[in-house]
Amino acid sequence: MFVFQMLSSASSVVKMPRHCFFLQLFISLLPLFSSGGNGSTFFFHKVWPNCRRMAFGKMPIPRQKRLGIYFIDVQKDSDVFTRDHVKVNCSKPICIGHYREIYCEGAIMWATWYFGLQNECPGNRMRFEAEVILKNFDSSFDQQGRLYREDFRRFCKENFDDRPYLEEAQVKDWTADLGFLDRITSPKMKMFATAIHKIWPQLARRFVDDVFEHPDRYPFLAVPYTFLIPGNLVQMYYYWDTFWIVRGLLLSQMKETARGVLLNMAHVLQVRGHIPNSGNIQSVRRSQPPVFTLMVRDYYEASGDKQFLAEIIPALERELNWWRKNRTVVVHLESKNEQYIAYQYRTMANCPRPESLMLDYYFAMESSRDDLEFIWSSTNSACESGMDFSTRWFSFDDNDEEMAYTRKGIRTNEIVPVDLNVLMAANYRIMAHFFREYLENPRKAKFYEFLAESVSEAIEALFRDGSGGIWFDFDLSERKLRGDKAKDCETVIRYLNESGSLEFKGGIPSSMERGSVERWDFPNGEPVSITDQ
Repeated sequence: MFVFQMLSSASSVVKMPRHCFFLQLFISLLPLFSSGGNGSTFFFHKVWPNCRRMAFGKMPIPRQKRLGIYFIDVQKDSDVFTRDHVKVNCSKPICIGHYREIYCEGAIMWATWYFGLQNECPGNRMRFEAEVILKNFDSSFDQQGRLYREDFRRFCKENFDDRPYLEEAQVKDWTADLGFLDRITSPKMKMFATAIHKIWPQLARRFVDDVFEHPDRYPFLAVPYTFLIPGNLVQMYYYWDTFWIVRGLLLSQMKETARGVLLNMAHVLQVRGHIPNSGNIQSVRRSQPPVFTLMVRDYYEASGDKQFLAEIIPALERELNWWRKNRTVVVHLESKNEQYIAYQYRTMANCPRPESLMLDYYFAMESSRDDLEFIWSSTNSACESGMDFSTRWFSFDDNDEEMAYTRKGIRTNEIVPVDLNVLMAANYRIMAHFFREYLENPRKAKFYEFLAESVSEAIEALFRDGSGGIWFDFDLSERKLRGDKAKDCETVIRYLNESGSLEFKGGIPSSMERGSVERWDFPNGEPVSITDQ
């Protein structure tokens, strides 16, 4: 379903012919039926370029030139790439350092997408130092500045390897039988819970030794302890997935494994200063909802390990400091003549995402905004929220039918989300409790109580619709609450009842926007938004 939603969204943006859309859907599903990938590569190379040309034929070329951005002369043969095909005005890619021009931006990335080789190149291990690889890439062009598909394939084969970077790991504290499973009366729920418990050993991974011995050759942020992947299709740890994994591990009485997962997060904080979206370098400049403090709280409540709490508390402080330093905005509320500090999802990265390079480019070119860095930054920020994507982050301007409620009108950086601020208030209250009750540090406890109270005041002042008894996101540009007013709604429960959002067995949907093709709109529910804090 997600694949269909994603491709449906893409097809509506570039207005590609129907047969091209279904071809793209077919191509995306091919890896599910073939381990080799040669079939999908063949179709992508031989058939997709014609559909791609049709899509690019709809692109506003004068707009590209006015903004100083060029991509792919649609008249050229798709087997030839030149540097003139690409010029993207953005200043802050998603990663920095020697990986930047190989895995995050630049001609190598654009060539891989142009040739349809993004699933093959660059590989997950560099054979040489980055400087050598970049020189080898330059040498792959002929004297006229042209790069041919087969020459690019040769470059990829000679400069990168695709080798396993993870290996299966043992979880020594896993046991087959859990007493609480017998107390589940529903046969279906008991079967479901048992299946989840049995799957933990299949998901346990650790990084191979070569990643630690040659960390500059891999585009990953390795962690020292065993971790759990979200599923076999996702061979990496992800931030907010880890929150739910830790809860499941604790329910399965796997405290030692959960402890190692938390130490991995502390290690990442020590290295990066924050917890990235995932361990892939392509998402290192964005985070995800800050739930690390909640993880540690859950672990402490299950283990009572005060020594571990004392050891990991500096990591919790480091993360919360990062959010205060990098994700706050001062909002002046004219009606009260007061200023409030609130939290946003707002990444530094303002370039197209390397994992969705062409799609991000499409949406920016289709947007009526000239500030493309804002569009790409807002796209990255939506990923940071975990709700990538939802109409929550889009323009609500009904006067602009092309932009409203579509990703072309994305404006995450102008939105202050209420649930993030509630989450930060909860984090601060948990920290105050830790310091007062367990670590005997009343000074620190008072500090975090002050922060919690400050955020709580901002929540009441900025986000609450006093007439409706409900809280909405705050729009920095419009200086008002987002969303429809809750008419005659005296309480939150009444509002939820009237909206119909409590009628679904699977939980509360992320939004009631039924016409959206985005993943985190109706009928799906975004887990972080509905977790008990």
